[in-house]
Amino acid sequence: MKYSALAKAGLGLALLLVFLTACGQPKETRADIFNPNGIKVMPVRDSFGQMVNVPISPKRIAVTDQLAMDYLNALDANVSLAAKPAGGSYMFPPYTEQEQRDSLSLIETENGSLDPTALAGQKPDIIFTDNSDRSTYDALSKIAPTVYI
Repeated sequence: MKYSALAKAGLGLALLLVFLTACGQPKETRADIFNPNGIKVMPVRDSFGQMVNVPISPKRIAVTDQLAMDYLNALDANVSLAAKPAGGSYMFPPYTEQEQRDSLSLIETENGSLDPTALAGQKPDIIFTDNSDRSTYDALSKIAPTVYI
């Protein structure tokens, strides 16, 4: 009988310790699970051959046009900033989900090309572009890490 009471007390104490230990752990984010060493950036070689330090979990991903956004949508990336075409209102492709339409901030353009000043004001963490103009790429690289795809 004595051992039964001790076993119950020991089991109760063990369960209490497990419960308290679990409550004290911080929540894991997706980046923590896939990045246990706390790496902040990963070097990637883009289509220009440049090494770009891509943030592991960027919050504000910018694209310079719809084609670049299509590439990132295929990878299930959370694009938050996109260029607004010159003239008139922005027309999303019909396959763009409503959730993305509602969460996307549109960046004004100037004469049909992206305005780097307007983009810089949005403070992106990373920029994806398919614009092959090297001077545009260099201007975007001064704002945030830029990947040419």
